Amino acid sequence: MQDPIQLYSDNVNNTLVKEILNSLPYTAVLLNKKREIVFSNKVSLDTVHQITIEKFIGKRPGDALNCLHYINNIEDCGKTLYCNFCGITNVILQAQFKKQKQTQESRINRIINGIEYSFELQVTASPFKWDENDFILLTMINISDQSRKRALERIFFHDVLNKTSSLSGFFELIKNNDNATKQRELLEIAETISIDLNEEIISQKELMAAENGELKVKKSSKYTKDIINTIVYQLSNYTIFKDHKIEYNKNCENILVSTDIVLLKRILMNMLKNALEASNINDIITIGCKQTGKRIRFYVHNPRVIDEDVQLQIFQRSFSTKSIDRGLGTYSMKLLGERYLNGKVHFESNELDGTTFNFHLTMEE
Repeated sequence: MQDPIQLYSDNVNNTLVKEILNSLPYTAVLLNKKREIVFSNKVSLDTVHQITIEKFIGKRPGDALNCLHYINNIEDCGKTLYCNFCGITNVILQAQFKKQKQTQESRINRIINGIEYSFELQVTASPFKWDENDFILLTMINISDQSRKRALERIFFHDVLNKTSSLSGFFELIKNNDNATKQRELLEIAETISIDLNEEIISQKELMAAENGELKVKKSSKYTKDIINTIVYQLSNYTIFKDHKIEYNKNCENILVSTDIVLLKRILMNMLKNALEASNINDIITIGCKQTGKRIRFYVHNPRVIDEDVQLQIFQRSFSTKSIDRGLGTYSMKLLGERYLNGKVHFESNELDGTTFNFHLTMEE
């Protein structure tokens, strides 16, 4: 019986299989019953920057694809806590258990040349027997572009249309109201919606540029107190957050920060929005900053705890606990904060302390 790990060797019996798999325009690998790669088509090799077949063979998919959670853990691919929510691992296990083809979408964060990238894949696992051995044909199609387009249509257009409809409604009320005091109140609300609409358009434009590697960092300097006060004031005037309590930590130092202030505000805005959406009306949301050496830690705290299954998926693109119309806030804060401002975004959440999102920014000389 042929050793499955030697399936990739150049012999007559495997020539047809190789030709078929290499003709496919997407990633295709053969896995043995241990979920190890025994053959990979050329698209797969190109995906991981021309890695040699000898190094590819015997690896599990997370190892071969430089999965963030495989790299950051000592456990094998498929054995970390994060793997419980990995579409690639789950579709393979389902195919092995049910002994029939399984397909589902999967999100994966990969490390490429030291930089973290998010991918969305359509993964299909097809079990079959060959020479009395059990194999899985695993195909992976990159649907990141389609997913981003869907997200743009769902989130951006949905929000923009809602806000423009609200503006039209308020302008109609203003036009039909002769009370000057009431008109001023309505105008203030309309102005808030208009500012929110403008922010939404800019944030989506920045996110698209960031993902395409086209976002330009424009450095300037500003004091932390001014930065934080600006976003607190702005969010406090949002209609949906009118009854929420936001506190600025008065013990924070007022530090002069030199970075892209617009992107820093975007990150802190998303951190604060995330906390407000997760909290109840009577909860107190705290925002502040602290300097330690050359690093500044910006933080946003709320008293609610995040469920463990959510914690394991929170920075993945398009993941959200709210609805299919959400899911870019935590992803974008990590994308902007780490890839463009060279900082570090992370969070801590437990029953005793609640949830704190942190952004560590290194001060430049």
